[in-house]
Amino acid sequence: MNPQSGFKRNALFNFLGGAVPMVVSLVTVPLYLKYIGDARYGVLAIVWMLQGYFGYFDLGLSAATSNKVAKMADSSSAERESVFWTALALNASFGVIGAVAFFAAARVLLAQFHIDTAMNAEVIGALPWMACSIPIATISGVFSGALAGRERFDILNAVQIVGTLIFQIAPLTTAVVSGPKLQYLISSAIVGSAVSLLLMILAVTVVFPLRFEGRPRKSQIRPLFSYGAWITITNLAGPLL
Repeated sequence: MNPQSGFKRNALFNFLGGAVPMVVSLVTVPLYLKYIGDARYGVLAIVWMLQGYFGYFDLGLSAATSNKVAKMADSSSAERESVFWTALALNASFGVIGAVAFFAAARVLLAQFHIDTAMNAEVIGALPWMACSIPIATISGVFSGALAGRERFDILNAVQIVGTLIFQIAPLTTAVVSGPKLQYLISSAIVGSAVSLLLMILAVTVVFPLRFEGRPRKSQIRPLFSYGAWITITNLAGPLL
C-alpha cells in the first residue's frame, strides 16, 4: 500500500472513531435528561469522571504496547506476542489494584460532591460494578494498543464505535425499561464495557493475530515502563493544571 494513501485511510478511520461517539452523545444526552433527569445525569457524569482518573492505573502501557508492536513489523509473531502478553499481565494486575483502591476510596471521594442522599445510596450500591470497570479498561487498552501497533485502525475504530454505542444505549434502555435507578444504569454500562472488551479480544485474536506462540518476559517490562512513564506524566499534566 502507498504510504500516503495508508496515512489518509488511517486518518479517516481515526476521524470517524472520534466523530461518531460525539454524534451519538448529541443524540443520547437529551434522552438521558428526559428519562433520568438532570440531577441523576450529573451524578453519572461525576461517576464516569472518577473512574476516568482511576484509569491512570494503565500507567501508559496501552500506548507503550502500540509503540513497541509498531516497531516490530518485521519481527516474528512470537516476539510480538511476548510484548502483548507482558503488557496484558501488567495491566491486568494494575487494573485489579486500581479496582481495590477505587472501591476503598469511592465513598470518601463521592462525599466531596455533596450528592443527594438517595442518589448517593444508589451509587454506593453500584460500587462493585464501578470497581470492575477499571480492570476492564486497563485490559481493553492493551488490546486496542495491539491493534494500533499493527495499524489496523479500521478494526480498532469499528470495535470502539460499537463499544461506544453499547455503553451509551445500554443504560438508556435500562432507564426506559426499569426506571432511573443509578445502580441499574451504572451496572448496565459496565456490562456494555465487558461486551466491548469481548469484541476487542475477538478482533485481536483474528487480526493481530494471536497464535499463542509467545509468553510474558521480564526483559520486556523495562522498555514498556520507560515509554509508558512519559505517557502517564503527559496524561496527568492536563488534569493537574
